[in-house]
Amino acid sequence: MKKGYHSLKFAGVLLAVSALGVVVAVLVQRDAAEKASAKLTVTSSWQSGTMLTSEQTCNTGLSPAFTITAYPPETEGFAYALESEGGEVHWLVSDVSKANLVHAKGARAEGTTYRNFQGNFSYAAPCPTEGEVKYMLTVFALRVPSLELTSGAEALQALTLMKRNSIASQTISVRAAAR
Repeated sequence: MKKGYHSLKFAGVLLAVSALGVVVAVLVQRDAAEKASAKLTVTSSWQSGTMLTSEQTCNTGLSPAFTITAYPPETEGFAYALESEGGEVHWLVSDVSKANLVHAKGARAEGTTYRNFQGNFSYAAPCPTEGEVKYMLTVFALRVPSLELTSGAEALQALTLMKRNSIASQTISVRAAAR
């Protein structure tokens, strides 16, 4: 009789442990699903896949308007970069606070601006000298409020830290043609 009792008790313990495992698995899956759904969403005056107009390029080009409409809950700050497919950095900004979710067209960037490929601490509009060139505007949601770099830091160093501290990012790719 005791042997049967212990077998039933052991079976009950196994059933409880198994049920606990199912509950933990469900909670882990739910947490992963919530994190996956909390992505970065950016709306912009630039639309992916489009050709920039002459008003958006070269000397008359102003930085694009964009708004961060959703971001992961663990986000501490933002950064953004505009690069050409050839690797030229046209605009690089970090240390943007969650209070600055809107960037108006042509506005001075809030945060720390790094030197662009022209050597300036500002936005350099796309301006290909020949053919068509692809440009990528990437907004990063960061796990840190600041990269803790000075604006004199190398652009590559800042871009590397942006990517390393990124929780999520969204890239808007556009094209520009030589004028």
